[in-house]
Amino acid sequence: MGWNNIHDGTNGDKLRELYTDLVGTLETEADNTDGLHDHLDALRNQDYHDLTDEQIFEHMIASVFSSGFSWSKYLAFAPRLREVFGDYEHAAHYSEDDIQRFLDDSSLIRHEGKIRGMSANAATFSAVVDDYGSFASYLDTFDEPAPAITDVKSKFKFLGPETTREFLKEIGYASVIKRDVHVKRIVHRIGLIENEEDIKGIDKVLEEMSDVTGESLSLIDRVIWLHGAGLDEIGLAPVCAKAPNCSRCQVSNCETRQTPYQG
Repeated sequence: MGWNNIHDGTNGDKLRELYTDLVGTLETEADNTDGLHDHLDALRNQDYHDLTDEQIFEHMIASVFSSGFSWSKYLAFAPRLREVFGDYEHAAHYSEDDIQRFLDDSSLIRHEGKIRGMSANAATFSAVVDDYGSFASYLDTFDEPAPAITDVKSKFKFLGPETTREFLKEIGYASVIKRDVHVKRIVHRIGLIENEEDIKGIDKVLEEMSDVTGESLSLIDRVIWLHGAGLDEIGLAPVCAKAPNCSRCQVSNCETRQTPYQG
């Protein structure tokens, strides 16, 4: 049962089965299954209106500094990063001496561009809050996610197209796919797209999966991402990383499976 007709509307049952296999793998592999369910439910229920501006800015810190790093590596630095940048009104006024001090601080991710950029972002964020009353109110001025993504990307430093999507997804504003290395690799390995860089193909097939499962794009994105990245806090090791461990994966219709499932 291949994927050669994936875009002709005849593969709803197969996409539903695939999603079930993906979730089933996570449930089997995670040491803390309740933690996995809590993690996914938190994403399902996230609403940016329920977050304070400080909490939203913390998500921006995570999106900026985790980009280019594994999530587990980012988490090792996260407490200190929140300490330095979490008060955005204070971080907006860091001096050159402050910046140099942070660059010498081994408890931070010492990326000069991101450190300077995050201080600038704090100033921009503060200005947006002053102008609109809250960051949520600013986002409410957009009728749909696409123009919001464009505007946020243009306002803030070190938020590119995908990290902006990630940021807005994490705060519960936009149900979108972040086409990062894990998502592109896994969707391609399964055989849903012919080329890892087929962004439109990724969006189309995962939108179809969202339609047939009733799950949001953000939730589907997270399920696939967890397969590639794992998550230490729930005891989940990567299943389909750069070197796939096919014997731990329940996806039965994977076109590049190397070994049988050993569950």
